[in-house]
Amino acid sequence: MFARTTFFDITNARDSSLSGHIATASVGVRQAVGGRAIIGVTGRIERENVPNASQDALTTQITAFGTFEMRYGITAQPSLYYRFKDHKNPSPILPADPNQKTYGLRLRLEKNDWFIAGSYTPFFDISYENTRSDIGAFTYTETRSQIGVNRRF
Repeated sequence: MFARTTFFDITNARDSSLSGHIATASVGVRQAVGGRAIIGVTGRIERENVPNASQDALTTQITAFGTFEMRYGITAQPSLYYRFKDHKNPSPILPADPNQKTYGLRLRLEKNDWFIAGSYTPFFDISYENTRSDIGAFTYTETRSQIGVNRRF
């Protein structure tokens, strides 16, 4: 079992109505399975609080994740999540509620038995995110990919 909290105090030098704070708390569990895999789930709550009340939001997220040691020195790290962002006091000039529902998945593959320059291992990371809102401008799909190296100790 694990837990984490963070707190950020944000100061906007140009517009103090956009200053405020963000507090986050998360808790989760993970379990080793068969000596070659770890699976887990985590929940997170984030509260954004600013004097400009239209920026206030509460975000909740649940994530299922795993790490699997596979053949040929490959480690796979898949995750799947759902996030809901609830805007507490949306601006009255908006045509609808800007709340956002997001579904996402991510897969990271690492080749742990290859070492480049002594301590770097290659990886490939791909993610997909689909966000929906009653306001079209806040609805989007995002796909990202990365190829790189990680330093291993």
